[in-house]
Amino acid sequence: MIISFFSSILIAEGIVGLVGGYGPLAVTAGLFALVALSSQVMPNPAVAVLHSPKAYNTPINLGMSTYPFFMTIAVSASVAFLSPVGHSVNMINMGLGGYRFKDYIEVGLPLTLLVMVVLLIILPDFWPYY
Repeated sequence: MIISFFSSILIAEGIVGLVGGYGPLAVTAGLFALVALSSQVMPNPAVAVLHSPKAYNTPINLGMSTYPFFMTIAVSASVAFLSPVGHSVNMINMGLGGYRFKDYIEVGLPLTLLVMVVLLIILPDFWPYY
């Protein structure tokens, strides 16, 4: 648990170092992408718990509010559209519907990007960064 916490701090600092100069929307998009990719291979609640320290450490490093980042974690942990492994319902649909892994990527990538764009547009209205 302690190792996981310190690795979350390092990843949060990496996100801030990589896109922090581009503003809070870029940091939010980077965090969204990281968590959404994790959500493709792990259960959604585990992803949310694993990445929650990042939602605390990242805005603290930038002097911002933590609320928009926690909401980003909550939403992006739920976008398991790119892979049949991310959610059990995806596996059931894959078997019964005769879908392939490629089908999930073709449909899931635009849907994931749409969720990210909508989140980036409406998030600051409900939970301001400062």
